[in-house]
Amino acid sequence: KIDYSLPEKTFASTYDFLIISPDAWVSELSLLKEHKESKGIKTIVVGLNEIYTHSSARKGRDDAEKVKYFIKNAIEEWGIKYVMLVGDADIFPVRYASLSIEEPKETPCDLYYADIYYSNGSFSSWDADKDKKYGERIDDRPDLVPDLHLSRLPAGDLNELNIAIEKIINYSTPPMKAIMVGVELFWDTKEREGEYLKEEINNYINFDVIRLYETSDYIKDGDANAINIAKFINEGAMLLNFASHGNPYGMGWESGGFWIDELSMLKNKYLPIVFAMACSTNEFDTTDCFGEKFVLSNYGAIAYSGSSRVAYVYLGNGIKSGLAGYLDRAFFRAYYDGCRSVGEIFSRAKIDYINTITFKGEHDYLTLYEYNLLGDPTIEISQMPLTSRVYVSDEKSNAPIKVWVEAENNSTVDIYYRKKIGLGGKWKIYCTLESEREIDFIPEEEGYYEFYSILRKGNYTEKKPAVADAHCFFDFSPPSINVVKPKEGKLYIFGKEVMEINSNFAIVIGRIKIEVIADAEKIELYIDNELKNVSYESPFLWLWKEPSFGWHEIKFVAYDEVGNVAEKKIKVFSVII
Repeated sequence: KIDYSLPEKTFASTYDFLIISPDAWVSELSLLKEHKESKGIKTIVVGLNEIYTHSSARKGRDDAEKVKYFIKNAIEEWGIKYVMLVGDADIFPVRYASLSIEEPKETPCDLYYADIYYSNGSFSSWDADKDKKYGERIDDRPDLVPDLHLSRLPAGDLNELNIAIEKIINYSTPPMKAIMVGVELFWDTKEREGEYLKEEINNYINFDVIRLYETSDYIKDGDANAINIAKFINEGAMLLNFASHGNPYGMGWESGGFWIDELSMLKNKYLPIVFAMACSTNEFDTTDCFGEKFVLSNYGAIAYSGSSRVAYVYLGNGIKSGLAGYLDRAFFRAYYDGCRSVGEIFSRAKIDYINTITFKGEHDYLTLYEYNLLGDPTIEISQMPLTSRVYVSDEKSNAPIKVWVEAENNSTVDIYYRKKIGLGGKWKIYCTLESEREIDFIPEEEGYYEFYSILRKGNYTEKKPAVADAHCFFDFSPPSINVVKPKEGKLYIFGKEVMEINSNFAIVIGRIKIEVIADAEKIELYIDNELKNVSYESPFLWLWKEPSFGWHEIKFVAYDEVGNVAEKKIKVFSVII
C-alpha cells in the first residue's frame, strides 16, 4: 500500500490548474482560463513549444518526457493540482505503456503524465532500465499513483476545441440521476455480469438510478437499447455507466448496442460524466473513437472514462473483485467517499485499485494503464446525499491542525484517525460531531496520520471509505546537519584535506567548496552572520573564494518542509588570497 504526499511550499505564484496545448491554441483557451478563474480555479495555459525549450524540460529525452518534467516543475513551483492535456494523439504526444502479455503489447497511457514521483519523492521516468519501453511492471516498477488529477481534451482541430470549450463554460450540474446500462457479457456463465455489476455499484448511489438491462434477472426501468439510452440522457442525468462489450466505434450486445452514429439522437441540456466498462471505446490514438465523439460533439458528455484497449474482466460475480470490473465500481465508490471533481474521482479510483489489489499482475497493470480520462478534470458535481468527507488544514505540520468535515445538516458525524504503521494501523474514533463541523487535532506523537468520517442519520450509517479522506504527516524533530567540508580538527589546502589537527576549529588555506548534507528543504550559509548562500538541494554546495584572513564563524541554518529549524556553527581560521 502506497501513501505519501508532496512537500508543501510557499509559492511566489500559485495555480490550481495547468492547461497544456499546442501554441496555436493558447489564445483560444484564454476564454476557458477566464471562466475557470471566475470559479476560483487559478489557471495557467502553456504552449507545447514553450515547454520543450523550458529549462525544467532539458532532461527530457523526447517530447513526452519533456512535458512530464515540466509538470513536475509546475507541481513544485506553482502547486498545480490539475492538468489538462489538449490535443488528439497526433497533436499532443502520447506515451505508450509496455506490457508482457500477448494482447495488447502496449497501450496509450496518460497516467504516465500524472505519476510524477516514486514514493520516496524522486522523479519517476517509467523507464528505470533506460530501454525506452515505458512502465514495465518488473523492469521499471512505476508505483502508478497519480500525483495530480489529469485528463486529455482530445481535440483534433479548432472546431472541436471550440465545441469542447463551449460545453465546459456552459456546463451546469445535472439532476442527481444515474443511468446504469448493464448487459449479458458471457452467456455461458451463471451470473449476468454486466447487470450484476451495476447492481453492486448501485449500493454506493444514494439517489435515483435508471436501470437499463438486457435481461430480466433484475428489476429494471427499461431495456438496454439505443433509444432508451438516448431518451434518458436527453431527460438529464449526472452519471452514465456502461458494462458491455465494445470497440472504438461504440458498444454492442446480443440484443442491441449504442454506436457513434446513434450519438446523433442526443439533444441533452445536461451533460453526464461517463464511465464505460467496455473494450476499446476510448481508443483515441488510432481513430476518432466513441469516447472522443461523446466529449467533442455538441451534446453528449462532459467527461468520458473508458478503456483504450481490451478491457479484461473476471467471470461471474468475480467481475467486481478485480480488473475493469473493480475499477468501474471504484469510480463510483470514490464519488460516494466524497470526491467531487471528475479528475479526483478518476485518480481516487486508481488509488483504491492500487491499494486493494495487493498482488498485481500484467493484466492489473493493463487495467490501470488503459483507462484514460477525456474532458476537463476540474468539473465538479454535487456532493452525494448522506455522505461526508474529512479535510485537514495541512498535510505536513509541526503543530496541531484543523480538521473539518463536510456533511449535511441534522446529521451526526464520527471522525476516525490512525497513525500509519507499515501497511496499516488501528483506526480509533477521535470525536463525534453533532452540530459543529471543525475541531483541532493534536497527535499523540509524530508520524503519518490518516482520517475519515462516518455520517449517521436516523437508521442510516454511511459506509467506511475505501481510501482515507485525508492525511497529515507530523514532524516535530529538527533537521539533521552534517558538515562534510570543512570539518573541525582538519587542515585544508585548496579544498583538499591534508591532515588532522588537534583542535576544535578548522584551518582553511586557499579557496574551498563548502559542502553540507542535511535532511532539509532549504539551508542558509552565513559567514560571520552575513548571509552568503541559500541552497535547496542536498548536498548543499558553495565555493568560498572571497579573500579572507583570520578567524571566522561559519553558520548553517536548515529548514525542513514543515518549518522545523536547526543550526550548526563551526570555527575556521582562513587564509584565502
